[in-house]
Amino acid sequence: KTGMVVGLAAVTPASGYVTPLAAMLIGAVAAPLSYYAMYSYLENFAYRISLNLWIFVFAGLLTLLITLLTITWQNWLMASKNPVEMLRYE
Repeated sequence: KTGMVVGLAAVTPASGYVTPLAAMLIGAVAAPLSYYAMYSYLENFAYRISLNLWIFVFAGLLTLLITLLTITWQNWLMASKNPVEMLRYE
């Protein structure tokens, strides 16, 4: 949970104002912060679990996949519409 909160807190204020490259840079900066936050949070529990790098890699790749699928779907929807119908309502 903490990693998601750090990622959202880092990227959400910049959404719509930064380029995709800048958003990836923000994510790269937020990843170590989320690791530290999760490590500090989990350190207080009696039963400890290991915090592996693959969790962050998987979360990043899943986010990238969902983003690409969403963009592809929206582009396909717009490309398959009749331009005359779209201009009629402008």
